[in-house]
Order: sequence, then C-alpha cells, then structure tokens
Amino acid sequence: MAAAGGSNAITEPLLQLCIVRGTKEVQLSIAPTQTVADLKWRIQREAFKVPFKRQRLTLADGAPAAAHQQQPGGKPPKPVVVGPNHVALGRVAGLRSGSRVAVKDLGPQMDYRAVFLAEYAGPLAIVPIVALVRPWVYGPALTAAHPLVLAQIVGLLCWVLHYTKRLLESVFLHSFSHSTMPLFNLAKNCTYYWGAAVMVGYFLMHPLYTAPRPGASPWARPCGCHQHLASLRRRPIPGLSATEAAHAHPVPTMGLFRWVVCPNYTAEILGWAAFNLMTSTLAGMLFMVAGAAQMYQWAQGKRRRYLDEHPAYPRHRPCIFPPCF
Repeated sequence: MAAAGGSNAITEPLLQLCIVRGTKEVQLSIAPTQTVADLKWRIQREAFKVPFKRQRLTLADGAPAAAHQQQPGGKPPKPVVVGPNHVALGRVAGLRSGSRVAVKDLGPQMDYRAVFLAEYAGPLAIVPIVALVRPWVYGPALTAAHPLVLAQIVGLLCWVLHYTKRLLESVFLHSFSHSTMPLFNLAKNCTYYWGAAVMVGYFLMHPLYTAPRPGASPWARPCGCHQHLASLRRRPIPGLSATEAAHAHPVPTMGLFRWVVCPNYTAEILGWAAFNLMTSTLAGMLFMVAGAAQMYQWAQGKRRRYLDEHPAYPRHRPCIFPPCF
C-alpha cells in the first residue's frame, strides 16, 4: 500500500532500546539511520538528563561484538562502546532492537583541543619569561656577572620553536577520536608540562649554568623537529568523509610507519635527546625519560588497537624504536 501523500518509501523498523543507568531503565525507540549523537541527545532530553558531552554509552547485554575483545590472562572482555558519535546506530556492531545500553556519567568534561592548547601554551611562555626575569630570579649581581651563553640561547630558541610547532599542530593538524576529556586532565596535564617548564627554565637559564662540550651539535635538534613533522603528515583516506576520517584508525604505510608503530614518538624522543645533548640539564633529561615512558604506553595501546581492527597487522612490530636501536 502506498504511504500517505503518494510516496512508496518503506520505513525501516525502529530500534527498541533499553537505556540503563544504575537500577533505572528507560525505553527509547529510534531509527537505525540516526547517529549515536542523536541517541545521546535523546538520552539527555528524555531519559536521565546526563549532558551530551558527559555520556559514555556501552552495550550492557553481552553483545557478540565483545567476543573479539577478550583480554589477556582470561580477564573479562571490556564493555563494547557505542560510538563514535557520527556513526549510524544501524552500523554499530552488536547493537540491535532489544539491546540494553548502559549510560555512564563521565563528570565534567573539557574540549580535547582546548586542553592541548593550554598545556602547550604554558611551556611556550614560562621558559622565555624565566630568561627575561633572570635578575629577579637569581639576583642582579650574579646575572650581570654571567650573561647568557650560546648553548642557553640555542636551547631557549629550540624550546620556543618546539612548543610553537606543538600549538600549530593542535590547531591545524591534529584530529581527535573523542571531542572531550575529563576536566581533571587539564590540571594533571598542565601540572606536568608547566612544572617541567619551570624546572628546565630555572636550570637552563641559571647564571652558573655550565655549557656542554662543543662537540654536542646544535644542529641535532632541528633535524629531530624535521623528522617529527615528516612523520606526522596526514593523507586523505579514500571513501571516508572528513568527519569519518577523523575517527577512523587506518594503518599508515609511509616512511618509518613500515618499521615501527609510532615513528612520531621515535622522532620526539630523539629530538629531546638532541636537546639534552645541547643543553645538558638534569631537569631536561628527567622530562625526556618521563615523556618517553608515557609515549611507550600510548604506542602499546595503538598497537593493540591496530591488531584488533586489522588482523593482518604485524604482531611483533616494535612500538617506537626499530630493531637496529
């Protein structure tokens, strides 16, 4: 029978979802062509009033999609996340009519890009400020007796260029799988980056600073920055819209990506090693070691994600450093 108005279009059956939060349940009917974002807006308006950006949705009924997420050591599988936001509900693996969807309130959130800008703006400003106020930090007499030497000036210039590059990447280059992160991360990340900048700036700009031997080439750091920029080049992903490409996880195949999981981390660590060869401060070396440890954890997570999504991905590919290292 033709639909009203003479249209012969066939309406897809609605998904009947049970939205769960704690012991409370709400039934929602929604078209499979609508997106995860649409479902979140409806949960905010019609169900539990949890703000859109604070919602994390997972399948709560033991969906088959969780089978491939079995954790090492026989641990129970992780909850299957309903997302990303741009995906149509009919394309979410394991989601079907009758599914139970659990809602978690993630608490106060902040825009991902804003967090990155805040954590990088601090170091960009702090070390130059320390250099400008040396007489007030170390005393006018000591500062006048020991002006900045070449290693300090080059180190300051490289620091400023690095964090300027970081800010520009965050604004124009990076895309993020999630739109927000917990507000607590802002304080945590800024404490780490700003605190490191204070320590490095204090010792690097100190009047009694001892420059390393002349053999530590000041050209090492610019070379490291160049490699870092080269490894971060993004290429369009065929068949995906701009929104989908921002959330996809294709396997890069150019350059060092054929040898390690995260060559951008390789270049980042080597760049900081070059910076420390030029400046030779204990604070800078500790900052490099802490950053390398964190990057190794991130690289392990990325390798696990590649293995989950691309079974042909080499299982034993090094995370950061090629075997020759």
